[in-house]
Amino acid sequence: PSVIFSAAATTAGTLTAATANVKIRFAASATYTFQNIAFNGQASGTRAYLRSSSGGTAWNLNVAGTRDVHYTNVKDSNACGQAPYIQAYDGTNVDSTGNSCWDFDVSITFSISDTTIGYGALSSAATTWATGDLLGSASDTAAHTMSIASNAGSGYAVTYNGATLTSGANTIDVAAITNDADGTAGTEQFALGFSTDGDATVASGYDHNATPASRDWTFVAGTTTTIVSETGSTSTETVSAFYLGNISTVTQPGAYTTNITYIATATF
Repeated sequence: PSVIFSAAATTAGTLTAATANVKIRFAASATYTFQNIAFNGQASGTRAYLRSSSGGTAWNLNVAGTRDVHYTNVKDSNACGQAPYIQAYDGTNVDSTGNSCWDFDVSITFSISDTTIGYGALSSAATTWATGDLLGSASDTAAHTMSIASNAGSGYAVTYNGATLTSGANTIDVAAITNDADGTAGTEQFALGFSTDGDATVASGYDHNATPASRDWTFVAGTTTTIVSETGSTSTETVSAFYLGNISTVTQPGAYTTNITYIATATF
């Protein structure tokens, strides 16, 4: 090996290994605490190698600051002493097994609790909210939820795209409503609001917060629009979706429908 650690080590600086074909051997079971790490073997054929002095026995790595890892082959490293996981998923690194709290692959999970919702019969006299039972509700209620989790270092974004409510040649006007619990009954309005049980950011215009009079509702037809985003890796977060509907006295009768596509994308 190019570098051999015979015992545990600690530094307030950066452990840098940025030379082609560099090989570092760490003492099995020992703990190495660095403020930052910078590993880069420069190319796929010259990766940096990180190994234990005893194959199958982990060496412990604690890094409080920056973790810059590229073109590195890692084996038997336990990095669980300092959250978050070390992000090594840029496609240049190799997991040679035995590693803990390293992410070599980006993952994102996304699910929607109900994909068919409805208003029942809309009325010009009062606001209606869509529900999962298709009957609609006279009170503000979530139609469905979305669950998102990702280990991507820069988080994720959830977008939607779709048309407004449509029946043949007739449509319900989309709306942008600010600081209002329920819009304006008797006026055509189709709009969405979102809330989260975590720390994700709800996009401006869609904030379904805890104060009804401060809620925002928006729908943008035919444009891919971000509604919720995170800036770092996150465990499962649940986003609730609210669908507000109003019609006017001259709205044409009919069965109004739409399809809205939601996409969750990991951010690098």
